[in-house]
Amino acid sequence: MTIRAVTFDCWGTLLAEPDVAASTAARVRAIAEAADGDLSPEQAQELLDAAWREHHLEWLGGRQYGSPGIARYVAQELGNDAVIGLLQEAFEDAGRHGTTGAVAGARDTLIRLRERGIRTALVCDAGMTPGRVVRDLLSNVGLLEHLEFCAFSDEIGVPKPSAKMFEAALTAIVVEPHEAVHVGDLLRTDVDGGRAYGMKTIRITAVNDDVRQGFSWDESAVRERRDTTEEAPFHDADEVIASYDEFEDALKRLEAAP
Repeated sequence: MTIRAVTFDCWGTLLAEPDVAASTAARVRAIAEAADGDLSPEQAQELLDAAWREHHLEWLGGRQYGSPGIARYVAQELGNDAVIGLLQEAFEDAGRHGTTGAVAGARDTLIRLRERGIRTALVCDAGMTPGRVVRDLLSNVGLLEHLEFCAFSDEIGVPKPSAKMFEAALTAIVVEPHEAVHVGDLLRTDVDGGRAYGMKTIRITAVNDDVRQGFSWDESAVRERRDTTEEAPFHDADEVIASYDEFEDALKRLEAAP
């Protein structure tokens, strides 16, 4: 296989937010303020959790929901559609308050790929944090400059595993699917989506292990905040790596494959 491009998922692959307390607190405050004193902080947190679960269900169904949908849900529960815009803006910008950092080895991996002439792009589902904010977060940790194109689901209109996401990235960098590898942490969106589009896939477990957690496919495990007890309904990636220390060897094995 001749590899001309590698595309990357964002969260859990290039970026990680190990402590979400600050960004969550900002979103809870926004809900409490929109409720104008009618909700306690605990009730505001419960409403945020319920809105996020609705987002997750929509995402599992292959529909883009994100911060606009979450803001609409909260506003409807509050009985005040006039706060939708304020809530959406607050939810999105709260992503800047988190402790976002680059996954260990991600920047060096991107640099080495570009030095070899291998093209790079991002294929990212946007939840609470939209593409406009994620670009800044990527730039802050030195990753954005090494990505030639970024496809965000809030800008494309659909999340992975839709072929439109992968198509947008590969079209922008002028590479065919059979010449590309997609790297991500989630089975349903990254592995199954990339494979369905004709790409080779690498699953990275440095931040999340989707086979164990079932985040991208087992709604009940996510709802009950536990690891899955089900067998994943998807074939695993062509290569599975625990960190970017294993990336080069995985890429070599894919290159050596017919």
